Amino acid sequence: MDRFLVFLADGFEEIEALTLVDYFRRADIFVDMVSVGDDLFVVGSHNIIVKTDRLIDDIDLDFYDGLYIPGGSVGAKNLRDDKRVIDIVKKFDEEKKIICAICAGPSVLDRAGIVGDRNLVCHPSVEKSLLNVGNIKSDKLIVVDGNIFTSRGAGASVFLALKLIEIIKGIDVKNSVKAGIQEDFVEKYFGFNFWYKFWINQFLFLLIYSFFAFFFYLKKGLYMLKYKNTDRYLISIKIIFLVFKF
Repeated sequence: MDRFLVFLADGFEEIEALTLVDYFRRADIFVDMVSVGDDLFVVGSHNIIVKTDRLIDDIDLDFYDGLYIPGGSVGAKNLRDDKRVIDIVKKFDEEKKIICAICAGPSVLDRAGIVGDRNLVCHPSVEKSLLNVGNIKSDKLIVVDGNIFTSRGAGASVFLALKLIEIIKGIDVKNSVKAGIQEDFVEKYFGFNFWYKFWINQFLFLLIYSFFAFFFYLKKGLYMLKYKNTDRYLISIKIIFLVFKF
C-alpha cells in the first residue's frame, strides 16, 4: 500500500504536486512522478520545470497502490482530457486503490465517472464545472470517502500529505515527518488547537460558576430555613440541584 504515482501534465500546480512527493519520500513511501507528455520534463503553472521519473506509457499499473492528481487549472484540464489517465483512474477505483486529487484535480475524477455518489471537496472555482458528483463539502479542508481523498488547494497540501501518511504508514511515522518539517511547532505557534482550548475554558468556567452558585444558594437556603421560610428554602435547594444537573 506504499507505492504511488503522481500524474504531471504541463500547467500542474507545483506546491500541490511536489509537497506530496517530498513528504511521501520522507515517510519512505515510494512515489513515481509520471509525465503524460512526450518527455520527462514537465512545466508547472509557475514555469518551474520538473523532471519526472517515468512516462505514462512505460509504467506497470499493477506495481502501484495509489495515485495522486494535483491541481493547476491547465494541468488538471490536460489530465482530464487524456484518455489514458481516465482509464487508469477507473481501473484504480475498481480495484479500490487509493485515489487522491486536490484543487482542480477532482475534475479528472468527475470525467472518469467515479464520484457520482461520493463526497468530495475541491477548489471553489471548480465546483460549478463538476457535473457528476454526489456531494461537494465546501466547508471541509479534506474529504475522505472510501478510497477517494480530496482537498481544496495548495494551502492544504501539507495536511493532505500528512493525512495520507497516517493512513498508509501510521501515526508515528506521520508525527516523525511533522517533527522533521516543524509542522508540530507551526500548529502550536498558531494555536491550531483553538477549539480544544475553547471547550476546556468553557468547562472550567461552568465548574467555577457551579461552585459559587452552590454556596450562594445554600447560604440563601439556610437563611430562609432559619427564618421559617420553608417554601423559599426548598426552591433554593431545587436550584442547587438544577445547577449541578446542568
